[in-house]
Amino acid sequence: MKTTKNLGNGQQLGKYLKVRERVSNEGGGFFIEDIKEITRQSKQKEKYNSLFKSISAHEDIIVNSKDLKIFYLVPNALNKRLLEESNIDSIFTFSDLPESIGNEFDPEWKIIKLALEDLDKTKDNSHATGTSILRTIL
Repeated sequence: MKTTKNLGNGQQLGKYLKVRERVSNEGGGFFIEDIKEITRQSKQKEKYNSLFKSISAHEDIIVNSKDLKIFYLVPNALNKRLLEESNIDSIFTFSDLPESIGNEFDPEWKIIKLALEDLDKTKDNSHATGTSILRTIL
């Protein structure tokens, strides 16, 4: 997710491309191992256990997958510029996000969506602006 209106120096996309190449060579099993390692080291194990539980039914698919898609979630101002980037598979803007997610986290989701939409309205390109907006809303 990009929260500023500038593209930066491309390092972030470069990291994603390396991960996509690794998946194409090895499969996605290292994602599962990463989640397990984070869970072992976390003080909030239940959060990661919940994530692992939700993906465990699909573990074989993830492990054997050789195809990784890069999705960007960006401010509207970046949408056209990123569409020209040939290495990005899909782009979603903050306004593309659903109004409701239909579960127990719906109230929190509405706050997050509002904060992201406010990022689109700012003229400042800094991360501090987005952080300030989130702090104000939360």
